[in-house]
Amino acid sequence: MAKIITFLNVKGGVGKTTICFNLAHALKIIDDKKVLLVDMDHQENLSGRAIKNRQEKNNSTYDLISDDNVDAINCIYDSRVPNTKVIPGDIELQRAIKDLDPSMNPAIMNTLKEKLKPVSDSYDYILIDTHPTLDILSTMSLLASDYYCVPVKPEPDSLVGISITDSYLKNARKANPRLKDLGILMTDYDKRTNIAHEVLNTLKQRFGDRIMDSVIGRNVAITNAAMKAQTIFQYDPRQNGCKYFRDLAQEIIYKCENKDLS
Repeated sequence: MAKIITFLNVKGGVGKTTICFNLAHALKIIDDKKVLLVDMDHQENLSGRAIKNRQEKNNSTYDLISDDNVDAINCIYDSRVPNTKVIPGDIELQRAIKDLDPSMNPAIMNTLKEKLKPVSDSYDYILIDTHPTLDILSTMSLLASDYYCVPVKPEPDSLVGISITDSYLKNARKANPRLKDLGILMTDYDKRTNIAHEVLNTLKQRFGDRIMDSVIGRNVAITNAAMKAQTIFQYDPRQNGCKYFRDLAQEIIYKCENKDLS
C-alpha cells in the first residue's frame, strides 16, 4: 500500500504546496514512484498547478469527504507530472469545515482514510497538502496518514509555528498510533544570510535529529516554475532546485522504505 504523508504547519507560506508538487516529480525521477496528490486546501493552489485539464474536474476532495456516494476513483485526474495523479481541492472545503460535525458522528474523522484505502495499492506515495489552519481537514489528513512533515522557513518566529503544530500533532498521534514524524524541513533557505544560519542552528539545538538533512534552498527558478504550473524539473533541469528535491525524495524513501538511493 502507498505511504501516505501529510505536510502541515500552522504558519502559511512555508512551501507545502511547492514541496508536494516538486517532490512528486522527484520521486518519479529517482525511483520511478507512482504518486497521488491530494489537495485538502480550499485555496486549491496545488490543484491549480497539478491538474492537467481543469475543465474535466467534476469531483474534488470536498465531494470525497462529504458525499458517501463519491469514491476516490471518481475524484482522480491526470496531472502535469509524469507518474502522478491528483485529487483536486475546492473552495467548498470551507463549507466542510462548518458542516461536518465530529461530535455528532465521530466516525466522520476517518472518512478520508477509508476513502483512500481502495486506491492506495495503485500508488507508492500519497502526498496530502493542507492549509495553515489546524482544523477538521488537517485532522482527517493526519488520521489517513502514515507520516507527517513540518516545513518551516528560516524566520525568527518559526519556533512558535512548530510549537503550536506539535501540540496539535500530539493529539493526532494518540488517535492514529501509526503516525510517524518524518521531520522538520527547512525551506526557502538562503545560505547567504546570517538570519537563516541562526534560525537553522537554533532549530538544530532545539529539535536535534528532527531537523531533516534535506534543505530546500532559496531559488528564484522554483518560484518561476510555480508561476508556469511546472515543477522545477520541467522548468529547467539544470537548476540547483532540482538537487534540493532529489535529495528530499531520497531522504523520504530512506525513512519510509529503508532504501538508500544516495
